[in-house]
Amino acid sequence: MSHALKTAVIFSLAFLIIAAPFVVLAQGIGPIVPQNCGKAGQPSCNFSHLIQLANSIINFLIRISSFLAAIAFTYVGWLYVTSGGDSGKKSEAKGILMKVVFGFVLVLGAWLIVKLILTSLGYGGGPGFIGNFVS
Repeated sequence: MSHALKTAVIFSLAFLIIAAPFVVLAQGIGPIVPQNCGKAGQPSCNFSHLIQLANSIINFLIRISSFLAAIAFTYVGWLYVTSGGDSGKKSEAKGILMKVVFGFVLVLGAWLIVKLILTSLGYGGGPGFIGNFVS
């Protein structure tokens, strides 16, 4: 394969990887900023709207991190499968896997702590990352 063709394939794959979450999650994301305050004829924004904004941002970041973790798991699988018995490459893949698992568990743990705080403040939240988890 020529260098130009390799570059075109890499850029095409990168575009598909970047565009995939926006196509897949297009109907479920909704607006991140609360739409029911601050405009003409609507009440001014208050603490509840700030909590809604924080919840929306966190849910959006969880979706993006889930997508990135899936890509990282795929990459680790590719490294492991193509290691060809080389123990160095296998240990590299295992190291990356542990980092990805640790990072994803950290992100989900942070989400759980934020949900606990929001629930303690009395915000039911409606549908979130896992349905009506906090309502």
